[in-house]
Amino acid sequence: MQRCSCPLETGPPASLGSEQTTLPELRNSFSQRVHAIILRIREGRPTYSPLVVCKEDGDAALRAGFLSLLVEDKTDRAMSYQQFLQHLREKVVAESS
Repeated sequence: MQRCSCPLETGPPASLGSEQTTLPELRNSFSQRVHAIILRIREGRPTYSPLVVCKEDGDAALRAGFLSLLVEDKTDRAMSYQQFLQHLREKVVAESS
């Protein structure tokens, strides 16, 4: 929960709205790292899509649009995107306990 509320300057993830399209730059190391990652990704592309908050229980059309852009990329040696997200979630939960 702290990971989401810190850079987004919100309460718990349930309080996030899908209309949020920017991240405020806060004076803490986590916010700076998040911004550095986004900047690094954007630097390598001539154009990029805007940042959009897409929650699992949020706007159904927004979520469907996001899911339609995903590609199943599982190989014998690597996790699928869904498995990767589950792995990240488990790590975040383990670190926050």
